[in-house]
Amino acid sequence: LETRLQRLARRVSSPDAARSAAAGVDAETQKKRLALGYVSGGGASQRQRPFPTPAELADMVNPVDRALVLQHVNFANEMLRQQRFGEAVSVARKGLEVDPRNPRLQYIVGASHAAMGNSETALTELRQAAELMPDWALPHHVSGRVLLRIGEVSAAVDELEVAAEIEPTNASVLETLAGALLLAGREDAAIASFERVLEIDDSSWTGHVDLANAYARQGRWQEARAGFQRALELNPYSPAVHFQIGLLYRRADDPEFSRRMFESTARLAPENPAPHLELAELHFAAGDRAAARRSLDRLLELAPQAAASDRVRALQERLQ
Repeated sequence: LETRLQRLARRVSSPDAARSAAAGVDAETQKKRLALGYVSGGGASQRQRPFPTPAELADMVNPVDRALVLQHVNFANEMLRQQRFGEAVSVARKGLEVDPRNPRLQYIVGASHAAMGNSETALTELRQAAELMPDWALPHHVSGRVLLRIGEVSAAVDELEVAAEIEPTNASVLETLAGALLLAGREDAAIASFERVLEIDDSSWTGHVDLANAYARQGRWQEARAGFQRALELNPYSPAVHFQIGLLYRRADDPEFSRRMFESTARLAPENPAPHLELAELHFAAGDRAAARRSLDRLLELAPQAAASDRVRALQERLQ
């Protein structure tokens, strides 16, 4: 045993630079040497390129603590999911102090500001996230939704088209894009986008409703009816579907079926004032002034601010 220990001692204490450097350098130090241009192993003392200048050294970024950054990303995401937007921003900002170029933390800041209604800040932060990760559709998608909210329809279409190019099979992106195209007056393009949504996911009842409404805008009543029928099959108790069908049949000049759909909407969503205005106008047109008055009273009970609308004032004047 003593002989073997002596042999080992002689080997590790050898003045050979190649062996001693390789044996005495831990993994972290080897990484640092590699970053500075050294090679590992037997050539640890040999440089592959000239030593960095002071200016190059000043520009080098310190290693990022990836585990710590991931903790911030996960925690901030959870705050965003729980709609604790201020906390999400705070956590994400702290994470950005560790990793200033992290696109996911930048996105969380932007998405949180979007949810809080801070549109300009949200757009700035989301744009930075998109620049940090150009092949990520989500920042463009959320930017498009923010732009729609503030009435910048053309800019919203641009952002959403980029998102759709990045993720051409993302049904949510395509559905938002189609809605924006409708607002921009590009009905054929919107219909094509809605149809693409349903090719991807035929179970989307909102997609069927949106496509049916687009067909109705072009007077394509049979296709619109088929779309609403499919939406009703998928979600038979949705007040939104019943209400949209009521609007369709009202435009198609079928007041009786339209009235039935608005009544079913009111039953399914008793606190929704919208069907009561439609019912009041339909009852008045049918000559039932008492029913019109009841529907109007119910509307104003649920939404007193509706008294200021032109439609309500016009109906009140006719009832008087």
